[in-house]
Amino acid sequence: MEHKGDSEKKHNIVVNKLREINIEIYDEVKSYYQDTIELNVVIDELVELVSQGLESKEFIGPAELLGVKIGKMTLKNDMKLDTAIEQITDVRRLFWQKIRSIVLVSELSIDTVLAISDVFNPVFDRIIYAVSTMHNKSFKESFERQEEELLRLSAPVVPIIDGFAVLPIVGEMTEKRSELLMRTVLQEATAQELEYLFIDLSGAMIIDTLIANNLFKIVDTLELVGIKTILSGIRPEVSQTMVSLGVNFNRIEKYNTLRHALSSYVTINK
Repeated sequence: MEHKGDSEKKHNIVVNKLREINIEIYDEVKSYYQDTIELNVVIDELVELVSQGLESKEFIGPAELLGVKIGKMTLKNDMKLDTAIEQITDVRRLFWQKIRSIVLVSELSIDTVLAISDVFNPVFDRIIYAVSTMHNKSFKESFERQEEELLRLSAPVVPIIDGFAVLPIVGEMTEKRSELLMRTVLQEATAQELEYLFIDLSGAMIIDTLIANNLFKIVDTLELVGIKTILSGIRPEVSQTMVSLGVNFNRIEKYNTLRHALSSYVTINK
């Protein structure tokens, strides 16, 4: 059985040898990929993490931080997640090849090899986890931005004549979409200096109590800034659903069709 001093000495042999050959590892990975991440920046940190682990110091937290750092590099370089993980896996494989050579040449014991493994594998596992988390978070944020932009475009405030505009509601009116309308309609209506906004529901699939309440809030908010809201095109099946849910639009001016609403209202205001 190895004494503590002998074990530390053998650990130092491995760490020092890795420091000497880390540039070889970088060059080998660089030869595989043209768009490699900045491995020369992080390989030294990998060696230091292994050194800390072999000295019984905390290394999981620093490994996650290094993973975040690598994740930012890969995102900055527009590198795909599978490519990033492939490169990290190659670095891991090359490190183990070098360690194997060191073990054979230095005749290190199985205890030393296992001690190295107990540090090396968790380090790379945490790095891959952190990089994957960074990419998933970036993808989610990008998807949400695109979704919000699509939702915004799906309900434009369309000007028809000075002071008049139409807000067509087409498709499924989800909670998220109705909340987006609440944020954007007032901004668009005031920017266009509207006096009247016609909300056309002829293309709406269904309106539940939550969506209806959000529509009420839109109407109330617009009225506060002097913009009158008129509803049109509430289809019979949507109307029946609203009645069954106890939704009451009686306090809001309504027309069967958008054409009827526009012609009747413009005539009134000639």
